[in-house]
Amino acid sequence: MYRLEPRTHLEPRRTRRRRAVLAGIAAALLAASTSQGAEPTVVAHAAGKGLYPENTIPAIDSSFDIGSDWVEIDIRRTSDGVPVLMHDATVDRTTDGTGLISALSLVQVQALDAGSWFAPEYAGTPVPTLEQALQEALGRGPALLDMKDPLIGAVVATALANVGASPSDIRFWASTSAEVTEANTHVPGAPVFYQMLSGDETSVQNILAFGVDGISIRWEILSPTMIQTGHSGGVPVFVWGTTNVQNMATALAWGVDGIHASFPDRPIDLISTPDCMDGADNDLDGLTDHPADPDCTAPEDTSEAVKVPALGTIATAISASLLLALAALRLSRRPAV
Repeated sequence: MYRLEPRTHLEPRRTRRRRAVLAGIAAALLAASTSQGAEPTVVAHAAGKGLYPENTIPAIDSSFDIGSDWVEIDIRRTSDGVPVLMHDATVDRTTDGTGLISALSLVQVQALDAGSWFAPEYAGTPVPTLEQALQEALGRGPALLDMKDPLIGAVVATALANVGASPSDIRFWASTSAEVTEANTHVPGAPVFYQMLSGDETSVQNILAFGVDGISIRWEILSPTMIQTGHSGGVPVFVWGTTNVQNMATALAWGVDGIHASFPDRPIDLISTPDCMDGADNDLDGLTDHPADPDCTAPEDTSEAVKVPALGTIATAISASLLLALAALRLSRRPAV
């Protein structure tokens, strides 16, 4: 009696090729959809300086409370070499004192009021040390360190050790290749993001050669091509330098992976209310022209966008996958040898 056996091993090569192609298409589409599944990262710029007194413990705490994923903080050293949170070279703008931070001791700096200038309820808020800031962020989210002083990597490594934090608890925000090297040398394992103020897709390619883990591009120069170049290099791309929600929505439509925001509540609200982007969008900027939901917290778009988004990352991935599939099918039609 004849016994039927599975015919998988007897299938023609052409059939096996086609099955492999279809499996490849499915895998590519799954990868594309998965890569777009994670919500964009919200980085509270200067710990959310539009909402709270910048670079302070209350700002760090509050920014995480409202849903920020990371906090970005600026680091400078006092005259006695202690790293503290301060954006400017002087203390004039954000405290009740005057003078260069580098000319003041830690005791002098921490005697200053870093909160009253912002709002009365923050009166008496001190300038925190890096260690205090890291301790506050520990377990809540990464701190993105903008090193305003050169050659500060060793100081950061010491601060991490003193509070029991690991390299994965921070990110460096570098703006030169020397800063990338400094970070990698003293805190190996800590991701390094590069801060782009100018340039184009060629500049992105050059920055990728530094071995960075991510790129933050200023809104004024951001383009879909730059984002795609970064993604092709295997790194996430963030946008920074805008407080405008429409700009943020456009950047998200182009495929950015994160947004730096002085007002972190704005991208948080935008990301958490996706229905606001599902109405009529006549200028294809990612914002609805007539919000369908009257309770939508995203702003109504009343003007034409200057920049027109390119195809989304998923569409691009699907198109590329289909082209590859067609090419493979053509090859599969050749006579088997």
